[in-house]
Amino acid sequence: MIDAVPAMAWSSLPDGSVEFLNRRWLDYTGAPLTDILLSLCDTIDAQSPEIISTAMLMDPDGKRLWPVAGHRIPKGWIEAITPLTIGANVGSCGTASSLKQRVVASDIAADPLWIDYREVALAHGLRAASSQPLLSKDQQMPGTFAMYYAEPSNPERQRPAANRGSWPRRGDRD
Repeated sequence: MIDAVPAMAWSSLPDGSVEFLNRRWLDYTGAPLTDILLSLCDTIDAQSPEIISTAMLMDPDGKRLWPVAGHRIPKGWIEAITPLTIGANVGSCGTASSLKQRVVASDIAADPLWIDYREVALAHGLRAASSQPLLSKDQQMPGTFAMYYAEPSNPERQRPAANRGSWPRRGDRD
């Protein structure tokens, strides 16, 4: 409905993080989704040296995820998981995509969702993770956003302010 309003519209949370951008705002700026996700990852990573953020987008057949953003994520990790199959017990991102809900792994070394990716994740210094599916208004899922940590921890307690709301979602632009 808001996209029918002939104006740019947005909303933000009390901490200043953007909660919503309407289609006119996105059309005006011309920002493609990958640029928005890259900017989001850079913003999150700048808030804490302990956080490594990344975003993945689903391929057209809906069966795999491909990395599109995240400057700090280890290249070896990206090479090992690309493309990432969507399904149960496929780490945090593959599982979050499959379930369309947030998935948290406080200790990758002990988490059963990570059994097939555990060794490569640990070899690249990834010890905890959380993944959030990116969902449009109509519950379509174009991809995931994830944060990794070098130490086992509860990522929910360490979420930066910009990760506590919702972000511009691909389906909101379509």
